Amino acid sequence: MAAGIAHDFNNIMGAIVLYSELLGKAQELAERSKHYLGVIRQQADHAANLIRQILDFSRRAPMQRAPLDLLSLTKEMVKLLERTLPESIRLAVKYDQREVIVHGDPTRPQVLMNLALNARDAMPDGGQLTFSLTTLTLAPGQTPPLPDLGPGRWGCLTVSDSGAGIAPEHLAHIFEPFFTTKGPGKGSGLGLAQVYGIVKQHDGD
Repeated sequence: MAAGIAHDFNNIMGAIVLYSELLGKAQELAERSKHYLGVIRQQADHAANLIRQILDFSRRAPMQRAPLDLLSLTKEMVKLLERTLPESIRLAVKYDQREVIVHGDPTRPQVLMNLALNARDAMPDGGQLTFSLTTLTLAPGQTPPLPDLGPGRWGCLTVSDSGAGIAPEHLAHIFEPFFTTKGPGKGSGLGLAQVYGIVKQHDGD
């Protein structure tokens, strides 16, 4: 149901964006009106991002999967985060191999971004944020560390921070859409739900 509503809402937002862009090209438009159109476009982009999060959670977002080096993607994301996160947060990437190849969509680094932003919020006074990558090979009949992992070679990404942590009573709810412990206006509660949906859509756990 969420996916169906999101698709219909996406069509509505597409029309809003299109007509705001057409109106913005009018020569006789006053500067104040151009400012208003900019606000409309900004809010439309925000709505489109929420739609994408809902589609990710419902695992209905379109994907283009191909062999992807998760280590290279993580390093690129860390370079971006170094320019956007507070200087009081130290970043590190740990790995034991030159590459970690998965069958994934290279346009979905939102997994790493969402986890990094959650870590930032948990470290208001600064701290350490670490991305660790390794591989795990499971033999047939071997008990997996997570129930949905079958035999084969898996890429393992661990994101850890030195922040406040998550209260035990909240752990069971962190992947639920719209669940948040943040105050009003400080979080949609879709960040970890989006992470969960993207990982599951990639047949991960």
